[in-house]
Amino acid sequence: MTDSDQNNLERLESLYDRLAQSELFTRYHNAFLKATGLPLHLEFAANPDDSLCVKGENENPFCQAINPDNSNCEACLETTQKLRDGLDGEIHNLQCFAGMQETAVPIRSGNTLVAYLKTGEIFVDPPTPDRFNSVAEILFDEGFPNEKMDQLRDAWLATPVVDEEKYRAISTMLITFGAQLSGALDDLILQTKDHDPPAVARAKEFIQNHLQDPIPLPDVARHAGLSEHHFSRVFKQVAGIPFTEYVNRARVELAKQKLLNPHARVTEVAYDVGFQSLSQFNRSFARFTGISPTRFRQQHLDTTASPKPPSRSAG
Repeated sequence: MTDSDQNNLERLESLYDRLAQSELFTRYHNAFLKATGLPLHLEFAANPDDSLCVKGENENPFCQAINPDNSNCEACLETTQKLRDGLDGEIHNLQCFAGMQETAVPIRSGNTLVAYLKTGEIFVDPPTPDRFNSVAEILFDEGFPNEKMDQLRDAWLATPVVDEEKYRAISTMLITFGAQLSGALDDLILQTKDHDPPAVARAKEFIQNHLQDPIPLPDVARHAGLSEHHFSRVFKQVAGIPFTEYVNRARVELAKQKLLNPHARVTEVAYDVGFQSLSQFNRSFARFTGISPTRFRQQHLDTTASPKPPSRSAG
């Protein structure tokens, strides 16, 4: 792994940690568990060897029985890979080797995959003892001893059953919250934390107050009271991203607000938030959001537009 790859991995892991510990995720996680009775897990996307089995509260009894120490069997890992391979859109559903329905939603920052939001491990049709026979064959191949099969069968039969209509509604909730988490990633990147060093906190405040002006690194470093080299190193370590990327992300976030004004031209917005050219603005906006400024405005104005009143017939 190159130094660049390692730095990118560390940045994504830091972002994932902040998302997993955020108040937004905690509140939704607790509400989801209580409302559905199903498990919910946020998985770091850069762990290719980890199963997406949902661990913790409301964990499926069968999954817990075959992974008591969080060791992942090959059949679970195969299901995980299928889930990941299918996450080109906003949701992916499939059945695992044990016949359970599983659902995952990608959490992205722009076009960058950061995490998976996963639930499921349920049946949409009631399980029967006869259906367990094919599952037992796979478990035998995986090395599970014969004397453990009765315990695994009981756990498999205890798996919750959720009818298809209700599970579709739960999946819709997952998609909606996944979109909210993806949107929250940009806020988390730019957020000033209570435990930020004073120099970094001063720098972030200075940047936010001068987005519409040129923001040379030497000026910000001087405002923070550090040398340029030391400031660059400390800022990247604390913020999780380099100084220039932080500034551009902050400008894109301001541009999002301005683009909600249907009368503001995209070119005007680009210069108003401090970009030096329209092409630079378009590249940065697409990199951090995954879409163009024009498309962003169309999507958000379409969702906020008031419905037209019904036309009256003459008479």
